Amino acid sequence: MKTTICYSFFIFSIFLLINGCIYETSRIALVPPKSEQVSNWEKILNGSQKVKLITINTGQVRVPISGMLNMDDPKTNVLKDEEINVEVFSHLIQHPTQGNFLIDAGLNSSFQQGNQGDLKGWIASNFVKDSFQKPAQNIAAQINSLGVKLKGIFFTHLHSDHTPGLTELPKGLDFYVGQKEYKTDFPLLTYNEHFEGVKKLIELDFTNAPTIEPLGNVINIFGDGSVWAIATPGHSAGHVSYLVNSSDGWKLLAGDVSHTRWGLENNVEPGWVDDRDQAKISLQKLIKFNRLYPQITIFPGHQY
Repeated sequence: MKTTICYSFFIFSIFLLINGCIYETSRIALVPPKSEQVSNWEKILNGSQKVKLITINTGQVRVPISGMLNMDDPKTNVLKDEEINVEVFSHLIQHPTQGNFLIDAGLNSSFQQGNQGDLKGWIASNFVKDSFQKPAQNIAAQINSLGVKLKGIFFTHLHSDHTPGLTELPKGLDFYVGQKEYKTDFPLLTYNEHFEGVKKLIELDFTNAPTIEPLGNVINIFGDGSVWAIATPGHSAGHVSYLVNSSDGWKLLAGDVSHTRWGLENNVEPGWVDDRDQAKISLQKLIKFNRLYPQITIFPGHQY
């Protein structure tokens, strides 16, 4: 009897892992028109259309450094394998004609309670050890204080530290995700309810997007050269970075291609990755691009 119960639980767990790890809603594709084909960064970086970019710190989470950096890389031998606090950002883009958009959703107010905020599951604490957030530091409070009406959110990816703000931001926003990006949920083990009620995602389709080296496939989001989406898979299947022509100069928001500035400066990809070889390629592309165009300020995902 005991053996049967254990075997049944094992089969049930495997079923959950296979069927519960991919979050799907209906998707429509945002496909760049052929008229937007461009051939070189020099022309793009001379573009005149600028947007206002505000980086919002929504709190901190305490995580293993082995998740932030690949500790098997010999360059990390100078570091201790320990827990570190990292910021969780959301970036507000204010376009003069297109409206207001976030890049990533930031943390909601549940993280003021510490621990794992609203992240659930038996092993959630393996990823987020603790959290630290001041009163009114959550994304909704800060957006409200700015008096901003949002139109949508562009996600770098759908990991659970980039999506909590959805639960307290206005309903009816447009959500943009990278091609083949999925939300990893493992029922009972680690999961969240950030996308509850969300019925549609807009997928950034890089299939026919122009290829401009060294970054590769890019999408001219608003068609005016002010914001570019860059396919940077590896940390997640459909990870996207964003290049923004802000009023303070060009900014490259790397997302979790590199969680930390140390990883960016030392060419060490994250420890937590979907595809390690691809993660290394994406990081090397951003580093090469930054060396070619040092006037661009590049920001890793969790250290501004």
